[in-house]
Amino acid sequence: MLLFSTFLLAICLLFGCAGTPKQSDLSSQPHPKSSHPQKRLLQQAFLNQGMSCPTDPGNYKVGPEDLLEVNIYGQKELNRVVRVDRDGKIKLPLVGEADVQGLSTMEVERKLESLYGQNYLHSPQVTVFVKEYRHQRVSVVGAVNKPGIFPMIGPRTIFEMLSEAGGLNEDAGDVVHVIRKSGGGFKGGQAAGSPQTLVINMRSALNQSPAELCSLSVQDGDVINVPYAGFAYVTGEVQKPGKVAVKQGLTVSQAVAVAGAFTPVASKQIQVLRFDEQGERQIIPVDWGTVSQGKGNDLLLKEDDVVVVPSSTGKKVWQGISNIFRGAFSVGYMAAP
Repeated sequence: MLLFSTFLLAICLLFGCAGTPKQSDLSSQPHPKSSHPQKRLLQQAFLNQGMSCPTDPGNYKVGPEDLLEVNIYGQKELNRVVRVDRDGKIKLPLVGEADVQGLSTMEVERKLESLYGQNYLHSPQVTVFVKEYRHQRVSVVGAVNKPGIFPMIGPRTIFEMLSEAGGLNEDAGDVVHVIRKSGGGFKGGQAAGSPQTLVINMRSALNQSPAELCSLSVQDGDVINVPYAGFAYVTGEVQKPGKVAVKQGLTVSQAVAVAGAFTPVASKQIQVLRFDEQGERQIIPVDWGTVSQGKGNDLLLKEDDVVVVPSSTGKKVWQGISNIFRGAFSVGYMAAP
């Protein structure tokens, strides 16, 4: 036992007995905040816009089963409350049938003024009010908490329908698609009559005015699709290796933060593996030492990137020696009389 203790003492004097090695300076660096708080803030602002949006009944398109109140100024005997039939038509005194399907209430007013003004009234003033809205449906699919088909009673915005679906989940990407069949175009989009898709960038939406956001109304039959985000992957000497959702502006430091602290043997020389458009693998070095100090290039990640945190040979050797020392001291302490 004396010989064994003397041997351990000699090893300590040679290498220096510091007990447990100090954890890597990588893990002691303050990790950048993950993108999750920003995502939650974005989602809350995104949905709040919808919750507070005033709707404009004038943009509503009349269809079968709607109940309309038609008033003609100074002509009480001609005022009527009429329901739109399945062919999209209403029946009124004097003018008979009028096709109103797909028209806004303002367009219905102009049409009725024209019909009454042709042979019956001089410069008639017509107002139309929707008393009962027909049962309409909008589908919300993709990365939302409660996907499904939701009723749309009266004018609704995209944000209100997303709120109905429980909001965006953590796997949602940065855009929302609104797919509309033929018959009603988006402002500034393709010609009416052809299928269209409106793409909304949620991060850009935060910089828009409430009026711009609230102008994004939905129609019967629209499909709101929230695509899932793509993923990058963090592997190697981190506490929680795995996938990280790639949001707009996701950097290496953010991905590493989501993957937890570095292990004690992590190296500062991180690598990002990326495949280019030709399928060729690229190896992009990232110096954590400078990135963590805000001096280096915190690389923006793309879908399918792999962030590799390698181990440091020197730190692994030192950890191995330290483990031997701890084991030897533990055995020596237990064997002492």
